[in-house]
Amino acid sequence: VLLVSCLEEEQLETRVISEQIVFVSGETAIFSGRIVSNGALAIEDHGYELSTTEDFSNPIIISLGEKSIPGRFIAETNQLEVSQSYFCRSFAIENGSTLLGNVLNFSTLKQVLVNFEPRIGRRGQIMRIEGSNLTDDSQVLFNGNIIPNIDLSNESFIEFPIPDLEDDFLVDIKVITQGDTLCFEEPFEYIIGTWDLDEVFVNQLKQNDALHLETEEYVLYGMGTAFGSQTPVNRFRRLDKATEVWEQVDFPFAGTIGSWTAGNYFGGGSTVKLIPMENELSLTSNVYSFDGEINLVTTMPEALLGSIGHLINNTLYVYSGLRKDRTRNMNILSFDLTSQEWSTSQIANFFFEEETVSWTYEGKAYFLAQDGRIIINDPITNEWSIEGDIYPSTIASDGLAIRNNDKVYVGLFNQRKSIFELDLNTLSWKTKNSYEGSITDVSSAGWVNDDVIYVLKNPVENTPPTVWSFRPEAF
Repeated sequence: VLLVSCLEEEQLETRVISEQIVFVSGETAIFSGRIVSNGALAIEDHGYELSTTEDFSNPIIISLGEKSIPGRFIAETNQLEVSQSYFCRSFAIENGSTLLGNVLNFSTLKQVLVNFEPRIGRRGQIMRIEGSNLTDDSQVLFNGNIIPNIDLSNESFIEFPIPDLEDDFLVDIKVITQGDTLCFEEPFEYIIGTWDLDEVFVNQLKQNDALHLETEEYVLYGMGTAFGSQTPVNRFRRLDKATEVWEQVDFPFAGTIGSWTAGNYFGGGSTVKLIPMENELSLTSNVYSFDGEINLVTTMPEALLGSIGHLINNTLYVYSGLRKDRTRNMNILSFDLTSQEWSTSQIANFFFEEETVSWTYEGKAYFLAQDGRIIINDPITNEWSIEGDIYPSTIASDGLAIRNNDKVYVGLFNQRKSIFELDLNTLSWKTKNSYEGSITDVSSAGWVNDDVIYVLKNPVENTPPTVWSFRPEAF
C-alpha cells in the first residue's frame, strides 16, 4: 500500500520593506529595500519614492523595473537638493496594485569648501579645489569669470588649469553649487615679478669672485679674478645710481678674492688665486671704506678668507672665515667705528659654508644656512636663534640676498634661475618669477634703486656681462 501525504504550503502575502539609508551626500542618496514572498513573483516595477513632504506629493520615483524573485534591492539617485530634508519609502507594483514599505527620513548634506592648491602659482598649473557635497551643476568663478570645462569628481574635487593673469594678481575663488555661492577666505595669488635686460657691458667688468657693495648713492663692484686669469685684479668700478653711469675707481692696493663686505666697508681675503694643495694661505687683514672713493681704515686682528661681514649700529662684525693655516675661525671680530677698537666674541655652534648668504634687518644679522634654515644673531647680546620657514629650494654657490625695506630677495644660485621673497616680519617665503636669462649666467652683484632690484650677471660664455632689472610686484 502506498501512502501519500500532501500538505499544501500556505501562500504568504508579498511585502516590501524599506531597510536602510546606505549613503547620503549633497545630491546623492543610496537606499536598500527588500521584497519578501515565498511564492512566485510578478513584480511589474519596484524601487523607492522620495518626497520633501510626508504625504509624498510630487515624489521622486527611483524605478528599478521588473523583479521575479524576492530579495534585497538597491536604489540610488543623484538628483537631490543639498541641505534638504526628505521622506523615503520602498515600493513594488504587483498585479496592478502598489505595495508600499515603511517610511524613512533623512537630510542631504551641506556643501562645504575645504581647501585649494596651489595657493600661489602660474598660468597653466592645475588648480585643485577640495570640498564636500559639490553638485554636478557646480561652477567656479575665478576673478569673477566662469571657468569652462572643470573636472568634478566624487562630489569632492574640482580641477582646472589656472587661466591667464588679467588685472589683479590676487584672485578670489568662488564655487556656485545649486544656486549657493561658496567663497574661500584667502585669495589665490599669481606668481609675479618682471625681468628686463637693462644693459650689456662692453667694458671690463667681467670678473670671477668679485665683491660688491652699495651705498645710497653708489654701487661698487670689482676685484676677484678676470676671466681666464689666476691673479686677483685690483680694479673697481662704481655705478652712480642717479645717472646710471659706471666709472673707474682708483684702488692702489693688492687685489683680493674672498673678501667680506659690510655696508660701505670691505676687507680680508686672499691676495692670490687659491691652490687646494697649498699649505698656507696668502691673506690680508686690511679693511677699506667706500664713500665714492676707497680708503684704508684699519686692519683686523687676524687675516681671514671667506668671512661674512655686517655693519650694525656703527659697528663692523666679521663672522667666521679661514685663517692662513686653513683652520676655521669660530669667533666674531667686531670693530667699533667710534672708538676704533676691535673686540672678539664667540660664534654659536653654526658652521657657515662658502654658499651662505646673509643680510641685516633691525639691528640683527640673518644667515641662510646650507640646509635652508634662517639663523639670526643679535650681535649686541650675541644671542642666536633659528626661526621662520625653510628656504623652498636648493642652495648652491654664487647666490644673492638683496634686501629692500622689510623684504629680502634670495636666490639665483649657481645653475638656478629661481628667486624667492622673504617677508622679514613673518619669515615666510613667496615664489617670484624666475630669472629670464641663461641658467649658466653667474650672479655677481645685486642692489636696489627706487624699489627696483638690479642683478649683474656674468655669462660663462665669452660674452659681455649684463645688468637685469627685476620688479617684484610687477606683472
